Amino acid sequence: MDNTLPNLIATIGGALITLILAYLPGLKERWEQLDGGEKRLALGVCYLAVSAGLYVPSCFGGPQVVACDTSSIWDVVMAFFLALVAGQGMYSVLPTQKKEQM
Repeated sequence: MDNTLPNLIATIGGALITLILAYLPGLKERWEQLDGGEKRLALGVCYLAVSAGLYVPSCFGGPQVVACDTSSIWDVVMAFFLALVAGQGMYSVLPTQKKEQM
């Protein structure tokens, strides 16, 4: 199975997570109250949810984004890293004031 779609979904998901945390009213204020370690843990869980969200539905009758076998686990691992890179890339283009809040 071609892994272009999972990579694209993970990249967009990672960037969207950063934008949502920076700009969504209500969530933004709660995010600002967390310390650095809690923020890193929350981001890791969000990126893991994006990458696992590609694999789990494929195995349980949902959309077939990746193959439901052990070889596609590497696609999921790559999707996690792409979400992480995209999130950090989006963070680097945020205005300075937003970076201080993040």
